[in-house]
Amino acid sequence: MSFLISQLQPVGLGLQAQAASLMQWTIPQQIDVTAEGAALQLDWPQISGATDIALERASITLYPPLGPETGLSLGHLLGAHSGKVATIQVPHGPRPMRSVYLSGLRLADDAETALPDEATLAEHKLRLAVAVKAGGVLAPVSLAVPHLAASPRDPPHALPPLLAGATFAGYRLNLPDVMAEALWLQVVSGEAPQDFAPVSFLLDHISAQAAPSAVDVSILDGAGAPFHSGAGPLTAAVTIDAANAVRRALETALAKATAPSVSLRVSARIAGKLGTDGILAVGEVRRVFDDKIAVTLEGAEITPPLPGAPLDARVPASARADLVIDHAGLRLHPLSDDLPVATGGEAGVVVSMTSTQWRALPPDALRGDTLRRVGVVGYGPEPATLSLRVLGAAADGRSIAPPDLATTRCEILPVASGQPLRPAVHWFDLGAGLPVTRAIGFEVSAVSGRFLWISRAGLPLVRLAVAHGLTGDETVSIGGHVVALTGPRTSIHSAVLRPAAFAAPPRFQSQEFVSVTLSRLTLGYAP
Repeated sequence: MSFLISQLQPVGLGLQAQAASLMQWTIPQQIDVTAEGAALQLDWPQISGATDIALERASITLYPPLGPETGLSLGHLLGAHSGKVATIQVPHGPRPMRSVYLSGLRLADDAETALPDEATLAEHKLRLAVAVKAGGVLAPVSLAVPHLAASPRDPPHALPPLLAGATFAGYRLNLPDVMAEALWLQVVSGEAPQDFAPVSFLLDHISAQAAPSAVDVSILDGAGAPFHSGAGPLTAAVTIDAANAVRRALETALAKATAPSVSLRVSARIAGKLGTDGILAVGEVRRVFDDKIAVTLEGAEITPPLPGAPLDARVPASARADLVIDHAGLRLHPLSDDLPVATGGEAGVVVSMTSTQWRALPPDALRGDTLRRVGVVGYGPEPATLSLRVLGAAADGRSIAPPDLATTRCEILPVASGQPLRPAVHWFDLGAGLPVTRAIGFEVSAVSGRFLWISRAGLPLVRLAVAHGLTGDETVSIGGHVVALTGPRTSIHSAVLRPAAFAAPPRFQSQEFVSVTLSRLTLGYAP
């Protein structure tokens, strides 16, 4: 009996190829997979006020195991031995076979010559020939030990690679992870496959090792339902789309106000090992503010509280909002006094019904501008109504007698009980405005109540708003993100904001007088 040559190819990575691969890639975690399943866990952060999950993609990659050289023991194998052929049935096959132990292999001659290794086979001009059954088909000879050497007369690649893919030492036949339902083993003579002639041999028993890969692998969602099933052992890396299962689990956890987490399981009909990087997911936990955030800036900075639960301590990975900025046609003049940073104990002058105070501007201040508003800086211990007169100023800074250039009033509300005293700007509105053509000053008196007008270097503090037509240099800062205004109304859909600004309520700043509205503010937190 003789066998023809087979072109059967190996499955999986050989040990040498695995070692070379590991020099370039991170070794995946090796897990034991059983019928009960091995857990794969994904934990995302619990974010204060979280409203939804934005999952871009999620996947699980499974790899053939990087098992030991001996593989997974299959124990003693059943089969038939006719004297010239040993037939080995692979349990739960087909599966990749790594080695076969041929206990007591010897010739069926008078001396029962032992055949423990390749050297002894070569000494007697013999070989081990292996045929493989897979898919219900028995292929011709696939492996030969010692391997065949190509003749110079042979064309290139005349010998199939697997004829040189096995080794034999210490009665162990090492195979290149050949997928098999059954193996046929013979001891043959002959120098070429077409000349192989089987000889009789004896065996005590046969045991084998398979590549340690789990067989018929499934991945189960959190409810135990499979969303992926693979037939046979895993012989090459496979990436499974797990987005739907991961999304359902994360959304369920979010609805229960628990930490977003996912627990999936990898199970196998036949236990074994696999490599995996776990659940790889890309996305965000999002907090969406349904309420609009409206801020009015009058040439100063404001840090308004945000609605709902306090912001999470984590810094968001993204921040977006629909943004509308309306310009009021006013800008803070650079001659305006800086606001005090203290929160009580500031020096100043008292404005009352019996005490009128005066502040003159430098002689050329505001010339050519239209003054629209004047702000006085301070606070009142009681409700007060203040009156402002805009008067001409003499060269020495004194006021010039009426007629008044402008007169207006403003109402002062006292600081609420229990609240710290904080200086505020109280604005007098001059309506259409006062074109400034000369040196001016401001006389402030009280119609009722009292007011502390804070001073610096002996001068009561004032803020000045002038009419301003848009010139292209107008900006608003939202938490450090600068927005250039495009017109009287600037609208930006899904504006990208600075995420780091939302680790706490953001600060709004501008020299312009504007109203800013953020709608659908969405903060995204990376897992």
